[in-house]
Amino acid sequence: MEPAEWSNKSSNDAIICSRWQIPLRLAWSLSVHKSQGMTIPNLEINLKGVFEFGQAYVALSRGVSLDKLKLKDFSEKAFRAHPRVKEFYEVMNEIQGGGGDDEEEAQIRKSPKPTPSASPKPTPNLKTKPQAKQAQKPKQTINSSKQLSKEQKKKIELNRLKAQKIREEMIKKNAAAGQD
Repeated sequence: MEPAEWSNKSSNDAIICSRWQIPLRLAWSLSVHKSQGMTIPNLEINLKGVFEFGQAYVALSRGVSLDKLKLKDFSEKAFRAHPRVKEFYEVMNEIQGGGGDDEEEAQIRKSPKPTPSASPKPTPNLKTKPQAKQAQKPKQTINSSKQLSKEQKKKIELNRLKAQKIREEMIKKNAAAGQD
């Protein structure tokens, strides 16, 4: 590759200033924060300086495809989730009936489901008009046929309130960050 000269000339073609440079392919560098919301087709990420929760994920999620993604200084330590985010999803998982069972909750989930009766369906009377189907109730996370103890209901309500509080705090934090 040969160096090239760039110069500024005056109106009478006299060189005012010049510069010699090896022409390189144009590239840009930007912070992970500034890249949020962008789609970057050719992406090279250096994970050495990752210092904040979720920063590596945000950087990686800017890329379009794996074949045009290049990682430098890869480290598993760069991929961390904030403890409050983990807590939020644990609470949501508990509310939706996932993990975090204590013995009583596990017992409720293991109890046999009620089986439909084996009685035959009545044959429709052909002389009368068919009745309109009733609207089905939406499915609920907690099976309403099971009786929950007051303590279980209280725990579910506390988890719901805790998740709501975490969500509201995250929204406030994001709103404050957007006003900078």
